[in-house]
Amino acid sequence: MTSKFVDFKDRLKKISPVSLAINCCRGFRKGNNPLSTANSFNSSGRWHIKGRFGAIYTGESEEVCKEEILRQFEGIIPKYEYELVKLNISLNKVLDLSDPENLKSLNIEKDELTSGEGTDPDTVVIPIVLPILLMI
Repeated sequence: MTSKFVDFKDRLKKISPVSLAINCCRGFRKGNNPLSTANSFNSSGRWHIKGRFGAIYTGESEEVCKEEILRQFEGIIPKYEYELVKLNISLNKVLDLSDPENLKSLNIEKDELTSGEGTDPDTVVIPIVLPILLMI
């Protein structure tokens, strides 16, 4: 009997990676490196669980980043100051999960990609596809 993980890795091999170049924005705690995952490693978020791995979240605009910071604190004024920085990101090997054919090849639904929610590590829901992609 093969494991689901091995089967998933085999499906990933059938998808050609694409290049990605984007301009985006990142909100981060003032005084920290905007490319550091340290703060996210110490707290849970939509796509990561505290203490398991960190993440760098970006938004398409400064307004999106500001709204995400406010959402994170649910209307409470954060005790830290935050800064916004514009980033130019260029990656050579990206798995395009916006392509319906790639989702079909992986046997996953779009809803599974957008179901990460909550900040409590005991209740956060992370689709199985994301942690596997991060380990490969």
